[in-house]
Amino acid sequence: MVTTVIINADDYGLTSAVSKGIREAFLNGILTSTTVMASGLTLETDLPLLFKECPAIGVGAHLTLTTLKPVLSADKIPSLVNEHGHFNRLGDLIAIAYHLNEAELYAEWKAQIDSLLAKGLELDHLDSHHSAGIISEKTVRVMIRLAGEYGLPVRKPQSSHRNKAMDAYAIVELDKHGIRYPKHFNGDFSDNKGTLESLITIFTELKTGTTEIMSHPGYVDVDLENISSMVAPRLTELNSLCSAEAKQLIIDQHIQLATFGEVFKD
Repeated sequence: MVTTVIINADDYGLTSAVSKGIREAFLNGILTSTTVMASGLTLETDLPLLFKECPAIGVGAHLTLTTLKPVLSADKIPSLVNEHGHFNRLGDLIAIAYHLNEAELYAEWKAQIDSLLAKGLELDHLDSHHSAGIISEKTVRVMIRLAGEYGLPVRKPQSSHRNKAMDAYAIVELDKHGIRYPKHFNGDFSDNKGTLESLITIFTELKTGTTEIMSHPGYVDVDLENISSMVAPRLTELNSLCSAEAKQLIIDQHIQLATFGEVFKD
């Protein structure tokens, strides 16, 4: 039995070290896909390198509602930003999630997608930073609306916020609107700090149908240390994805590596 696996790296463009690690995981490891942050700190310099070094990598939009600055000016989306004009931290976002203005959210996330398309990216899916796309019914509706308008599949809802009710709501809505997503999603690799042992466990316990494995490989720089709580594990993930053991297990388990674009061909 051949099992299909998408191995996606979140956060391309967040910092130069993160982007370098993602390219390394694709070029010398088993990574197949990445999702790009439209307002990433170093996206302008990182994108040309992605085009040059990794033309075959799958690319999605990593819709952002935490951590960074928005694409639109803060005065156009006041419900989405703090007093400094930046997105809120995750904990603060969760507290105000049901007070977000849905029209403002749609405008900002659409601007993020359009910004990436304007830079020459051919997007093959959508997901969201810190699982913001499934943080409330409003964010689910906006994610579904945009996925439908752009004809893109999405990451299967499995919230990092441990909100099973919201996950279930999102699945029902995705199915109702005919939005496609992989049959399975696995976030255990990053949850377990990117160890090779956790990756091996995932590979040996794969279920029938396509599985997306979420990852966060990267090198470490000062920008990352200043902006993210996930630092050292990124290097561990990178080493695991590039390991000889992981590559051999792909062969031994008859795993077919793929991108969203390859899985969801029209």
